[in-house]
Amino acid sequence: MQAFLRAQWNKRGLWAWLWLPLSLLVCLLARLKRNAYRWGLLKSYRVSIPVIVVGNLSVGGAGKTPLVAYIADLLSKQGYRPGIISRGYKGSADTWPQNVTPSSDPARVGDEPVMLAKLTGCPVAAGANRQLSAQHLINDKGCDVILSDDGFQHLKLARDINILVFDTTFKGGLGNRWCLPSGPLREPPSARNAADFQVFNGGSASADKAGSYNMTLLAGKIYALSNKQLANIKTLKQQPLHAVAGIGSPARFFESTRNLGLTIIEHSFDDHHPFTASDLEFDDCYEVITTEKDAIKLARIKNKTRIWVLPVHARLDDPFDIDLLKKLRPL
Repeated sequence: MQAFLRAQWNKRGLWAWLWLPLSLLVCLLARLKRNAYRWGLLKSYRVSIPVIVVGNLSVGGAGKTPLVAYIADLLSKQGYRPGIISRGYKGSADTWPQNVTPSSDPARVGDEPVMLAKLTGCPVAAGANRQLSAQHLINDKGCDVILSDDGFQHLKLARDINILVFDTTFKGGLGNRWCLPSGPLREPPSARNAADFQVFNGGSASADKAGSYNMTLLAGKIYALSNKQLANIKTLKQQPLHAVAGIGSPARFFESTRNLGLTIIEHSFDDHHPFTASDLEFDDCYEVITTEKDAIKLARIKNKTRIWVLPVHARLDDPFDIDLLKKLRPL
């Protein structure tokens, strides 16, 4: 279903026109909500330290999590103590916000917060109430800047810097430019005017447009999920691998594995899929390769199949670091 929708959202075909009335309503409500905050009819909560929001207009994965990890590393190297807040999507914890560590249970706090804690080593708090999560990191963890993962539409928390990420597997990063369900957008395209930085995952940023940057996700060294042992690529190339992905854009992961010269059998699941042992039961003896995000959940499943993990990290245009720090310092 996910692959079908992505194909429909790149054009204005029968699907888009059938759902257009509902799509127009979604756009209208999103615009009214944003204007209500802009006009002061709804109040935003402002914390005592700068807030940087990383989000997107479209549904699904655009590369937000690798970008948040990249920014957290950049700020840490500059002497800041960043803290990360995330919704904790599909987390089952009874109370929120939740402190998240690399060993936290993704079923309780969500997979993306655990992944960010693992990648960055920064304090991470998960919860739908982002202002409570931010205040917790300030009071209990001594953070001096907040990174809000996937927080562009969460307007109740005031922000100082807005960063939008665009998935260029959608045409122009916006697909057919219509809101859900006719298109991939959570808000109308005009909402991008609120962004201070626009990052294009996979390229297509205009070189002469201020605030526009290209991002590339680079493959790291493949390692075994069980013991972190690095893989021998030549050995992996000797037989096919089951490529398992439950992320927003599995096609990008499959492409990355093939670019490494690996032969794969694709297994695409919905984003945030709650994996079980049966998902890894195949009628052969081939091993599995997966994403770091999926590995967070697969690590808790008992199975006899060896699982390899392909990490990725973000690389951005050189001016991005300079421009972001320049905007942050006066705050």
